[in-house]
Amino acid sequence: MTGVAESIFDRDNTVLYALPWLPLLSSKPQTKIFGLLAVSLIAVWLLLSFGRSKKSDLRAGAILTVILFFVGVSITRSIQSQTFIESGQLILIALALSVAPLLRFTALGIRVCAIFCFCLILVGIADFEIGVNFLFENPNSYGIAAFCWGAILLKTQVSERDRVPVLRVGVCVLISAALIVLSESRASMAALAIAVMWIVTSSVLRSSVLRLFFMLIVLVLPLIVVILVARGELMDVQGVLPLVGEKSPFSGRDVIWIAIIGEISAHNYIGFGLGSLPGGLLEGHYEGLSAHNGFLQLLYQFGAAGLLVFLVACAAVMRALVRRSDRGVSAAIFAGALVHELFEVVLTQNHFGSGLLIWVIVATQMTISPPRSIHITNQSSQ
Repeated sequence: MTGVAESIFDRDNTVLYALPWLPLLSSKPQTKIFGLLAVSLIAVWLLLSFGRSKKSDLRAGAILTVILFFVGVSITRSIQSQTFIESGQLILIALALSVAPLLRFTALGIRVCAIFCFCLILVGIADFEIGVNFLFENPNSYGIAAFCWGAILLKTQVSERDRVPVLRVGVCVLISAALIVLSESRASMAALAIAVMWIVTSSVLRSSVLRLFFMLIVLVLPLIVVILVARGELMDVQGVLPLVGEKSPFSGRDVIWIAIIGEISAHNYIGFGLGSLPGGLLEGHYEGLSAHNGFLQLLYQFGAAGLLVFLVACAAVMRALVRRSDRGVSAAIFAGALVHELFEVVLTQNHFGSGLLIWVIVATQMTISPPRSIHITNQSSQ
């Protein structure tokens, strides 16, 4: 019994148990406390683990995230509460990338984390179906949370096993997809589809160079389409996009994107600084909203230089991930997150719980610690 207790509470498992609750940072007040507690636990543990001597394979991404933070600081003219919030977010992201790959977990800890995610998805489905909406106000938030919980399930079920449990993985994907479909979050649908397809593709493409090239194509082409739409040069594309429920093809995002591109170009592509939100440019239904595109929001806040730093950081992270021997799961999660970023602001700001969760999952190698009894025996034999 003592051995089981040590296995559950051993070493770095604190991070694993906190991960599933991070999306609740964007939930209603009655459940938001769980998200706040989770982010506090992760932040404290990452800080306590910062002195580990081994270098993270995502260290370049961490350094570039810190550079992005200083780019924002250098152009920030007005200090407001959102400025401090976003500053803390960027620092935590850098910390996650630099420390999380060095953490080690127990097999039982990984299993408990997966159980939390599975149960939270079931709660989300029940909550949405009954119509109580106890967790989130915005239906899209259910989709975002489902993608994150599904990402953890994929990570725990695929990356650390000699054989992929196909039936178990299929159930994990289907149950996450069920909540995403209920929420009608098209961005989350695309993100989950890209993640699953990448895991399959990575088993065929053995070369890390080919994997990276394929991934860049998957990510760059949609970004080019978004930019062309934002510039008003590709408006006919709406006619070929599938409808989901009663939502229009872009749900008004094209209006937001055009306004942001116009404002930032008039400002010579110099950003407006940390904490600035593009919603002030908009009127009526769109007033106060985010860019609904993480890349354009970064362009608005940090300018062309900041967006370039972020893109290089993403490329550095992806380059490290495609080299991992985890059946492409880490790269798949990150690819899905970047696809999501084309339509929401997930990685750096609005749904920060989900964003930090994705960064930490990607950074975590899910390395299983040896049993403590074996470790003690080895020491005594020496």
